[in-house]
Amino acid sequence: MKFNRNRRTPEIQLASAGMIDIVFLLLIFFLVNSSFRPVERQVESELTNPNARSTSMLEPLVIRLQAGPNGMEFKVGGRQFPDRAKLKEWLQDWQDREQRVMVVAPASAPVELSISTLNDLRLLGFKNVSYVPDRAVAASDSL
Repeated sequence: MKFNRNRRTPEIQLASAGMIDIVFLLLIFFLVNSSFRPVERQVESELTNPNARSTSMLEPLVIRLQAGPNGMEFKVGGRQFPDRAKLKEWLQDWQDREQRVMVVAPASAPVELSISTLNDLRLLGFKNVSYVPDRAVAASDSL
């Protein structure tokens, strides 16, 4: 049995004219259905807005528990509150609930008071609340 080795196999050819039409149709489809982001310089920034909040988002609201004449009291900046009820009443008018809040308590503070303060902040709608022992803040202040 003799095989003919000179016989050529037919080559497969693709019609490229139809492929170009499909590529352009897909390109038009994606361009029409895509949404473009606005240019960054057209987006209003809080830095250029005069009505923007004066406190930085990086600046936390620090609530310190400290020993007072009638037991533990709360200090926020220059304000002092004798009990949780007064602090909670003052925080109800706070506008920025997204601001980070830190409750700083010394080791001598009752655990129940720290936990109930954190719970009050959560119930008031503050989302980023954390507890910091007083010794950790003192160590970071010395750096």
